[in-house]
Amino acid sequence: MTYKSAKFLNNKIRGANGNGSIYVVSLDNNGLDLIGILNGNGYAWENANHRPQLETTWHMSADEHIRTFYQWNGHAFEKRESQNVKL
Repeated sequence: MTYKSAKFLNNKIRGANGNGSIYVVSLDNNGLDLIGILNGNGYAWENANHRPQLETTWHMSADEHIRTFYQWNGHAFEKRESQNVKL
C-alpha cells in the first residue's frame, strides 16, 4: 500500500459537534481494504518537506479544537504533533 492509494470515507453518524469516524481505505481488485480509522470532524491532506502529511481536527467547543499531524515515513503515518488551538 502506498499513501497515494489511500481514500478517506466519512461516517454519516456524527455528534452535535460534527465529530465522528473517518475511515482510511485502499481500493484493490478485491474491493476496499481498511487501513485505519481516524476520529474527528475533518482532515486535510498536504505535503510538508516533500513528504505526505495528514492533519486531523477534533472540535471541542465553539472556540477550541485539536489539530493532530501525521507524517508518512515510507511505510505508515506517524504522529508528529498535536496542538490545542483556541480561537
